Amino acid sequence: MTDPIQDLIDKCEGAYAPKTLSCYQRDLIGFRAFCEARGLAWYPAAGETVAIWIDEDCGHLVKTTVRRKMGAVRFLHVMTNLPNPTTTAEVKLAYRRVMKKNRRQPKRAAPITPAMLEQLLETCGNDLEGLRDRALMLVAYESLARAGELVAIQVGDVFITQQPAKLLIPRSKADIEGLGRWAELSPRAAGAVQDWVAASGVTSGALLRRVRGNYVGSDGLNVSSVSRMLKRRQEMVCPDGRPLSGHSFRVGGAQKLLAEGKSELEIMLAGGWLSAGAMAGYLR
Repeated sequence: MTDPIQDLIDKCEGAYAPKTLSCYQRDLIGFRAFCEARGLAWYPAAGETVAIWIDEDCGHLVKTTVRRKMGAVRFLHVMTNLPNPTTTAEVKLAYRRVMKKNRRQPKRAAPITPAMLEQLLETCGNDLEGLRDRALMLVAYESLARAGELVAIQVGDVFITQQPAKLLIPRSKADIEGLGRWAELSPRAAGAVQDWVAASGVTSGALLRRVRGNYVGSDGLNVSSVSRMLKRRQEMVCPDGRPLSGHSFRVGGAQKLLAEGKSELEIMLAGGWLSAGAMAGYLR
């Protein structure tokens, strides 16, 4: 007998980001275990079953996590051409009960302020690692790129000779058609990219790469590499501060635009947000 969850993941591979499918798979395995422990049918699931699961297993979770877990159940049914159980009245009422009981806000990445950015940049020397990290931080802050978008940047995506210099972010998780978006780079950020490219000898492929001494890797950095770099440099200037992550550039960059008087629409376009609601969470 085949596993409906694994069959779904295999079916959707290539159409969705690996991280999205991994989250759905983990949530669905948890949903199945919950139902089987109580003798409830999990696939296909009735709305009453999903409501019981939300009431009993999701009451301690923040809104975004509950919605993601419900989305996994919806995804399983919709993608296998079955009725979506999450649209029933029972599920809607269970969701409202959980939200009224648990008022906790989801944790946001700590923002990088302009002053903090300067402190982090001061830790970068003129060796290969320092040149790379300086370029990475300036590009990330000015482009509001997600960590996944940042490490996917190719050398050919940066147009330094234009005035102003521009960066093409060819695809994001919200841009399934791959239309891309453009970000302007200041002369300072463009210069940092030029310094890194000249010193590293990178002429094609991934822009931001692993460095070890004078060795430059052939593959691009990964998302966890960005977080580790930030942690290391934060410990040099503010070891007791709220931990930074790769998303901190996006949060701090959005808040900087708001402080400069940019409109809601301008910030949405700069960061590639599709809704004001999603963008607003970064400005709190």
